[in-house]
Amino acid sequence: MKVGDLVRLPIVSPYWWSDRVGIVDFAGPDEVLGPGAPISYRVIVEPGKYVRFGDPSFAKVISEGR
Repeated sequence: MKVGDLVRLPIVSPYWWSDRVGIVDFAGPDEVLGPGAPISYRVIVEPGKYVRFGDPSFAKVISEGR
Protein backbone atom coordinates (compact mmCIF):
# COMPACT_ATOMS: atom_id res chain seq x y z
CA MET A 1 0.00 0.00 0.00
CA LYS A 2 1.39 3.41 -0.95
CA VAL A 3 0.36 7.04 -1.30
CA GLY A 4 -2.17 7.45 -4.10
CA ASP A 5 -3.75 4.00 -3.78
CA LEU A 6 -7.54 3.83 -3.73
CA VAL A 7 -8.66 1.53 -0.91
CA ARG A 8 -11.85 0.08 0.57
CA LEU A 9 -12.03 0.04 4.35
CA PRO A 10 -13.44 -3.04 6.11
CA ILE A 11 -16.94 -3.38 7.48
CA VAL A 12 -16.53 -2.58 11.17
CA SER A 13 -19.76 -1.47 12.79
CA PRO A 14 -20.45 1.14 14.28
CA TYR A 15 -17.55 3.22 12.89
CA TRP A 16 -18.46 6.03 10.47
CA TRP A 17 -15.79 4.92 7.96
CA SER A 18 -17.04 1.32 7.78
CA ASP A 19 -17.13 -0.06 4.19
CA ARG A 20 -16.13 3.31 2.66
CA VAL A 21 -13.65 4.06 -0.11
CA GLY A 22 -10.76 6.49 0.31
CA ILE A 23 -7.32 7.43 -0.95
CA VAL A 24 -4.03 6.89 0.91
CA ASP A 25 -2.41 10.30 1.47
CA PHE A 26 0.30 9.32 3.96
CA ALA A 27 2.42 6.20 4.44
CA GLY A 28 5.42 6.47 6.71
CA PRO A 29 6.59 6.62 10.32
CA ASP A 30 3.80 7.71 12.64
CA GLU A 31 3.84 11.53 12.75
CA VAL A 32 2.82 11.65 16.41
CA LEU A 33 5.43 9.16 17.66
CA GLY A 34 8.21 10.64 15.53
CA PRO A 35 11.27 9.11 13.80
CA GLY A 36 11.83 5.40 14.35
CA ALA A 37 8.11 4.81 14.91
CA PRO A 38 6.31 2.00 13.07
CA ILE A 39 4.80 2.71 9.65
CA SER A 40 1.29 4.15 9.71
CA TYR A 41 -1.17 4.84 6.91
CA ARG A 42 -3.71 7.64 6.60
CA VAL A 43 -6.71 7.38 4.29
CA ILE A 44 -8.84 10.40 3.36
CA VAL A 45 -12.46 9.22 3.28
CA GLU A 46 -14.26 12.58 3.06
CA PRO A 47 -12.89 16.11 2.77
CA GLY A 48 -11.38 16.89 6.17
CA LYS A 49 -12.01 13.37 7.54
CA TYR A 50 -9.47 10.58 7.62
CA VAL A 51 -8.71 7.18 9.14
CA ARG A 52 -5.27 6.24 10.47
CA PHE A 53 -4.07 2.65 10.94
CA GLY A 54 -0.84 0.65 11.09
CA ASP A 55 -1.66 -2.70 9.46
CA PRO A 56 -1.47 -2.57 5.63
CA SER A 57 -3.83 -5.57 5.39
CA PHE A 58 -6.53 -3.53 7.18
CA ALA A 59 -7.74 -1.96 3.92
CA LYS A 60 -8.17 -3.62 0.51
CA VAL A 61 -6.43 -1.90 -2.41
CA ILE A 62 -8.95 -1.28 -5.20
CA SER A 63 -6.68 0.63 -7.57
CA GLU A 64 -2.96 1.32 -7.29
CA GLY A 65 -1.71 4.88 -7.66
CA ARG A 66 0.98 5.66 -10.21
